[in-house]
Amino acid sequence: MAKAKPINLEELEKLAGMFSTEEEIAAWFGMSRETFNRRKARSAEIREILERGQHKGRVSLRRAQMQRALAGDRTMLIWCGKQHLGQKDRIETTDTGGVLLAERLAQMRQRLQKHRDAEAARAEAAPAAAPK
Repeated sequence: MAKAKPINLEELEKLAGMFSTEEEIAAWFGMSRETFNRRKARSAEIREILERGQHKGRVSLRRAQMQRALAGDRTMLIWCGKQHLGQKDRIETTDTGGVLLAERLAQMRQRLQKHRDAEAARAEAAPAAAPK
């Protein structure tokens, strides 16, 4: 059996912080993804370093986003507001007359109901056709 290749834990943490895939990490250390996964499964230290690196990567990314937002990047300000403050776009769709579509729909429903009521009244008032 071939000797296990060493995994530099500092490099592993940096790779995890860049959100490298397991396949990319394995290639970096000159091993197959399967070999890397076996080593990860056997080593709590490798799993912890991967997790810590990913957490550091998220913090770095969040810091960069906040710096851009606080520097006045409007797109980043809007995105951060949606992600972290629960803000959202409010879209009000109107027809060409400026009446909100919901109001227009309610008016159409009322007219339809009046039409149905009138049809039902006519049907009741009309004499029933005699069977032949």
